[in-house]
Amino acid sequence: MTRRRFWVYFLLFLFNMIAYTDRVNISVAGKPIAAISAGSSLGAAIGAPFVAWIISISSWRWSFVVTGALGLVWVAVYRSLVSTPEKTSWISEPERERIIAERGGGLETPDHGGVGYLGLARTPAMWGLFISQGCMVYTVYLYLSWLPNYLQTQRHMSVMGSGIYTALPFLIASAVNIIANWIGDKAMSVEAVHAGKRRYLVAICLLLTASGILIPYVESLTAMIILVTFAVSFANCGPATNGALTNDLLRSPADAGRALAFLVLGGNTFGLCAPIVTGYLVEATGSFDSAFVAAGVLALVGATAALTLSRGTLGEVRQEPRPAMAGG
Repeated sequence: MTRRRFWVYFLLFLFNMIAYTDRVNISVAGKPIAAISAGSSLGAAIGAPFVAWIISISSWRWSFVVTGALGLVWVAVYRSLVSTPEKTSWISEPERERIIAERGGGLETPDHGGVGYLGLARTPAMWGLFISQGCMVYTVYLYLSWLPNYLQTQRHMSVMGSGIYTALPFLIASAVNIIANWIGDKAMSVEAVHAGKRRYLVAICLLLTASGILIPYVESLTAMIILVTFAVSFANCGPATNGALTNDLLRSPADAGRALAFLVLGGNTFGLCAPIVTGYLVEATGSFDSAFVAAGVLALVGATAALTLSRGTLGEVRQEPRPAMAGG
């Protein structure tokens, strides 16, 4: 059941990440990205008890059939409603014109076609975003794939009980994601956005994500759920903030898709390791304690990367100074 839930939630998460990576130019605001990426945690909040209920009344096979069918239906809905502002028919003309006018964040569009993947990979800021994203998504995947098993084996809950207590942190995470990024947008001036000051919010998210390191040291179920909620909420909030930070640092609209793809690659590279590494740690130690500690330490590494590397700009071509003309 754990593997099945992991892949269902992974597809939900990836679908939502692709939903905002598919834009050529994205908003500088964190709130719209948070509203979209909150779908991954909301999907987990709904899916955990829903899948547990399907299994309890039928079998694990039917959980694949039902969730897969819902996914196919949603693909059709998504493709019919979501596109670029120029191609979306259901928004008004004044709104369309405002989106097109403001989506560059007030920055002058460069006259080059972007620096490409190699140009982005040569930038320390891109690697800071890559690492910090990975450290947050690692925690998300850890709790998505192993929290129900942990609740059943070490907290002795039933299948339905574990589904409900898995859903609660992810439900709260959906609201925290939107609220925290809304506060971040309100707190920063245009100058602070362009200077990349959003990295401090990313670092705060990672520091709060690291609270999961304390889970092995609490006996109370209530305290454990509070710590899980903190870790899950800010591990889900951070990737949206990092997406907005990527746009803040980006100076070439042509590289927007590449930069966001690089960011998603960082998240999924680390994230896909989480269930595998956790399995080995649990097998080697006989408990989940080391897995929670490892995720907490990784979050601290991500906070350091956000503060030290995620600065400067992305996609900016430096003009070499011309040699002075000899006087004659």
